[in-house]
Amino acid sequence: MRNIIRAIVICLLPCMGSLQSIGGNTSNPTESESVSIDGFIYTILSEKEKTASVRLPREETEIREEMSIMPRVQIGNSTYTVTTIDYIAPVVKTLNVPPSVTSIEGEAFMDNTIIEIINIRANRLKKIGYGAFRYCSNLKIFDFSKLPDDISYIGANIFVQTGLEEVEWPDYLSEIPYSMFTGSPIKKINLPPTVGRIGTYAFNFTKLDSVCIPANVTIEKEAFANNFYMKKFTLGEGCELMDGAFANNCEMEKIVLPERTKIYGSPFFNMLNLCEVHIAGSVFFDQSSSLAEKVTRYERRPNLYLDLDYTFLWNNFPKCFNYYGPYYGHPDMNPEYIQNLSTIIYNTDDPPFLINYNFVREEDYASATLYVKPEGIEAARTFAPWRLFSDIKPIEIVTGIDEIEADSSSGSEYAPGVYGYYTLGGVYVGESFESLGRGVYISRTAEGIRKIVK
Repeated sequence: MRNIIRAIVICLLPCMGSLQSIGGNTSNPTESESVSIDGFIYTILSEKEKTASVRLPREETEIREEMSIMPRVQIGNSTYTVTTIDYIAPVVKTLNVPPSVTSIEGEAFMDNTIIEIINIRANRLKKIGYGAFRYCSNLKIFDFSKLPDDISYIGANIFVQTGLEEVEWPDYLSEIPYSMFTGSPIKKINLPPTVGRIGTYAFNFTKLDSVCIPANVTIEKEAFANNFYMKKFTLGEGCELMDGAFANNCEMEKIVLPERTKIYGSPFFNMLNLCEVHIAGSVFFDQSSSLAEKVTRYERRPNLYLDLDYTFLWNNFPKCFNYYGPYYGHPDMNPEYIQNLSTIIYNTDDPPFLINYNFVREEDYASATLYVKPEGIEAARTFAPWRLFSDIKPIEIVTGIDEIEADSSSGSEYAPGVYGYYTLGGVYVGESFESLGRGVYISRTAEGIRKIVK
């Protein structure tokens, strides 16, 4: 009899455990449980940490002018802090984000063509996921100051084809990620001196007309390519320019490369209106590099171009190129845009030998004049690719510019971009303002030629 009772107890043990588990669920919600409040669905993320995520589902169809995410919600018998935005459907124009939110998940707002303003109430974000605001075409303002200095993750493709027109990049974020602003109509970007790297395609297909890049920045492949409105860029010293960094440009007529610039690949191919190039003496050219050649073959990059709306490109940018060309292998140029490179001023007395004969287009060797320091004429006529230029001359300075106002200066404001100081008679006297004696000189800078007084 005792054995029979023992057997019955053993058989009942699993059932008793199940009954105990069921009873526990009534007081302790599982991490899949959620609650709906004002259209938002709040779901438990961690029962242990008492956190929840929020989403605004597509089932909501009525367009709302403004909605606010709750910082804390009651689910079951417990209160949970809302830390994560999972997804926001295109049904609200202004979204208020509470200080509790630390994470915006990847593609959380993707294809949201309704959202216009995202009010982030505190700078506690730790993460913005891949493509979080991609294709938010009406999102015209984003307060980058709300990104904290200890943010741990910023994904790529975050602002692809948004409505952003102006960006003030925070000084504590040293890298601009891959394809960050591709296809957005950005007209102004302020880059602090703390920026160290601008990622591949970061400002591809924007509407920048000029950009000032700090010293010692690595500019990745095609970071500023296809900027068809860009007429001017200013480089700080020591920047590294990768293949296609400023490629496919319709308007830029002049390139100035300051001291210690490093060139890899062909940063300036297909510069359609390029006329003049200025090169400081210490610029480094990788042996496989070129400068302004016309590229007839174009590496396929489907990951970028499949992300762009070609109708959008055709309607929003000049018709410099056939925009289908880059994907299919050939960027056809509009014949109205003809590169006319006439002048290369290389401030060196020792032009280095380079194995790449395609430093510029073949026709440019016949039409452009290469200027080097007088001491460098013989080397330029000896080493490739410089000897391919049919016209090589010593650097000359035109001094008959009466309209230039003489300025007093300590030299500091003329230091960036300077690649030579000359006497009024055109004699080269060096690259350092501090080394000059008292007098009136002519400086060549990224801004052109001017008189200065020391």
